[in-house]
Order: sequence, then C-alpha cells, then structure tokens
Amino acid sequence: METKNGSRKGAMAFSFTAGSLLGALAALLLAPWEGRQTRGKLKELGEEVKAKSIQLSNDLKEKTAVFLEKRKNMIPERENTVSPYQVPGQDEAGMEKEISTATESA
Repeated sequence: METKNGSRKGAMAFSFTAGSLLGALAALLLAPWEGRQTRGKLKELGEEVKAKSIQLSNDLKEKTAVFLEKRKNMIPERENTVSPYQVPGQDEAGMEKEISTATESA
C-alpha cells in the first residue's frame, strides 16, 4: 500500500463512488414498485407528514396559550409587590430614595 501524495485518498474516493453507483443500480433493480407508484407513495407520505406537523403545531400553540394564561393569573401585578431584596430607604434599583424634609412654613 502506497501512501504517497493522496493515493490513499483517491482509492477511498473511487471506492465511495463505485459503492454509490452499485447501490443505486441495486435499488433500481430491486424496487418493489414502478417509478410512478413510488412517487405516488412518497407524495402521500409527504402529505401525511405535513398534516401531522400542522396538527402538532396547532396543539402546541393551544397548550402554550393555556400555559401562559395560567402563569399570568399566578403572578401578582408588579406594582403591588415588593422585592424581598429591596432595602428600606432604597428604590428597586438600589438607589437611595430622596427623603423630603420640607417643613411647614409659619
């Protein structure tokens, strides 16, 4: 076996090509149906897969909408909640609140 300048790669490429051609020839000779029947069966199969994927997509959309609606009802409004990490005297961003010290003028 020589390993000079791609002779091994050439042999592998030839083997792959020859195997592909022999496989295609065997498929044509041993096919259970004629070409027209095979194309018809493939078309039917494609239509079934398309219909099932559309149905699955619709089911997932419905389930997602139901899930999001349930989650929306479970989470309280943000305005009415106080973060457990919020420190007294600071706003939600952690900045100190301005404390008004205005006194009534007499």
